[in-house]
Amino acid sequence: MNSFEKGTITVEKAGNDLHGIRFHDFGKNAQPNGQYLFESFTPQTNRSGLALPEEWNAMTGIKQWQVAPGTTILRGRAAPQLEYGSQFTGGAEQIFVLQPWKYGSLL
Repeated sequence: MNSFEKGTITVEKAGNDLHGIRFHDFGKNAQPNGQYLFESFTPQTNRSGLALPEEWNAMTGIKQWQVAPGTTILRGRAAPQLEYGSQFTGGAEQIFVLQPWKYGSLL
């Protein structure tokens, strides 16, 4: 929950056509099938808007997934991660999928 701006979280069930995109670094720190996705590219879809410090994710790869229909997701804006630097302001829309590697929820 700390990864979302307060007051922006909604809980939803994925429909038949929910797709998400994920930056990753080929398993160095971030796997392609991780928990945080975004739906489309916007001006905020970058390291700052996603509040994504390089030590968490080098963002050297990108993968698109379909979220399995019926999967419970959280949707909201990325919270700032200012303890890692003033540039990690957050604000980009993101989706959280609980442990997709365990539940097979990314297709």
